[in-house]
Amino acid sequence: MNRRYSHAILAIVVFGALWWVSNKLVEWRTPPEKQPPKPVIPRVKVVAMEATKIPVSITANGTVRARTTTQLTSQVSGRIVSVNPQFLEGGFFREDEILITIDPIFYETQVANAKAQLATAQLGLEREEALAKRMQRDWKRLGKGEPTGLAANIPQLAKARADVDAARAVLKSAKQDLTNTQIISPYTGRIRTKMADVGQSVSAMGAVLADIYAIDYAEVVLPVSAADASFLDLPPLGSQISEDAPVTVHLNDGKGQAWHGQVDRSTGIIDPQNRFVRVIVRVDDPYGLDEPGPPLQIGQFVKARLPGRVLENAFSVPREAVLPGERVLVVEDSLIATRKVTIARKESERVIVTDGLETGERVIVTRLSYYAEGMTVEAITSDNEAPSGQLIDQVNAP
Repeated sequence: MNRRYSHAILAIVVFGALWWVSNKLVEWRTPPEKQPPKPVIPRVKVVAMEATKIPVSITANGTVRARTTTQLTSQVSGRIVSVNPQFLEGGFFREDEILITIDPIFYETQVANAKAQLATAQLGLEREEALAKRMQRDWKRLGKGEPTGLAANIPQLAKARADVDAARAVLKSAKQDLTNTQIISPYTGRIRTKMADVGQSVSAMGAVLADIYAIDYAEVVLPVSAADASFLDLPPLGSQISEDAPVTVHLNDGKGQAWHGQVDRSTGIIDPQNRFVRVIVRVDDPYGLDEPGPPLQIGQFVKARLPGRVLENAFSVPREAVLPGERVLVVEDSLIATRKVTIARKESERVIVTDGLETGERVIVTRLSYYAEGMTVEAITSDNEAPSGQLIDQVNAP
């Protein structure tokens, strides 16, 4: 028992000593120095503004179409005896090429008969003219003065002259029919669909022989909003196309192919359904017949960049700098100030401002989660690097 009591007393002493030491350590510690919190000054990225001339360009998607399409028919009847080697679907042809030849024998005969009729009519006219002269001489010998009417053979001469004119017209028509046995291309183009071939009989103004379309130049139809169209200087209809403002046409497939054209005209009508106006762009030699290159095919979907007017004394502001209500934030002496601006045009990456800013002002492009008029900030130009995490890049500023 004495041994147990000794162990208990020892434990009490040890715990008492530890308690006393811990209290003394707490009493002897040095309290930390209290420091006021440092203010956090956010860093913001700014862009210096400069008034300058800003050319506006309009981007629009459209479709390539042929400037004209034609249904080829024959003006004479007969059997097709030959066709052009390019008279096939997708075949190319130049202007004034012979595409189809119809058997000309019948029409050559018609021309020969018409020539014979004209010769007969001319002979009859010469006879009547000779008879009229003789009748005038006989009339004068009788002392009856100048003859008139039948006495001067006047009606007979008129009839003979009319016969000659009619024979000439018949000959002209026969020659034209003979010419029409060769169906000639009206322009440089391509065959879309072929519906006739050698040995087939055709009738005058009957079945369609082929569908063709012109490829000397193509037209790109671009729907442009009325707001965008106000920035375009469209040429008056019928005026000469200006080459000072070329249009660049790209494919929408991302292959980087491009063609150059010119704005030809607009339809001049705003669609009441979507408020769009159609602008027509002309692209010469779309299939590369004269200058080899990738073909701009009819029916393709393309994207075009149209040059517009130049805005004077305008500012190019990054789009992320514009706040709701057409406001921007600027930094003046490290303090935030709000500017109400006039926006002339909004683009995908920038906004063109025509009023509300001054040259030299620094516009904040960092989206702040919170700001207040007169708040202190540290401005950093886009050329400087900010320490990681210092730039505030929050969303939805108030």
